[in-house]
Amino acid sequence: MVRTALWLPELGIFDRHYAVKTAGESDEHRYPDPDGFVVDMPMGSYSRVKEMIEMSKTRGEYKHPLTRLGWWQPCWL
Repeated sequence: MVRTALWLPELGIFDRHYAVKTAGESDEHRYPDPDGFVVDMPMGSYSRVKEMIEMSKTRGEYKHPLTRLGWWQPCWL
């Protein structure tokens, strides 16, 4: 926390009037709508927001979302 407290003044003075005026003014200053996904689970549909960050060496999506043990439909192997 000390390092963060020492780093914050280096960011400079933040002009609130400029921020209010600029926010949402153009596509460059607008948050994109998040993408979501839905997966069928034994307990019903599971919906979640996808990550908004894309990493170059990480797959964009996984075959199975992170779930608890025993949440999948029973099936023959």
